[in-house]
Amino acid sequence: MKEKIKAIILENTEMLTAEELTDDLQLITSGFIDSFEIIQMIDRFEQEFHVALPLEDIELSDFESVNDIERMLLAKGEKSA
Repeated sequence: MKEKIKAIILENTEMLTAEELTDDLQLITSGFIDSFEIIQMIDRFEQEFHVALPLEDIELSDFESVNDIERMLLAKGEKSA
C-alpha cells in the first residue's frame, strides 16, 4: 500500500524524488505538498484504493506523511466495508 501511496505523491509533486520520500517525511510542514496537490491526490487515492474521501471528513494532518495517509486510507476502507 505504501508504495502505491508514494507513487501517487510523486505523480503530484515535482519537489521530491523517490529516494527522498520516506514513510515519515513531513510533506505539508516541509512544503513538499500543498492543499491543491492534496485535492488532486484525493481523487487518485479514491480510485486506487476504492474508498470515499469526502472533503468535509479530510484533515490536513491526514496528509502529513505516507504513514498518516496509509492510516487514513485504512480507516476509511474499514468504514466503507
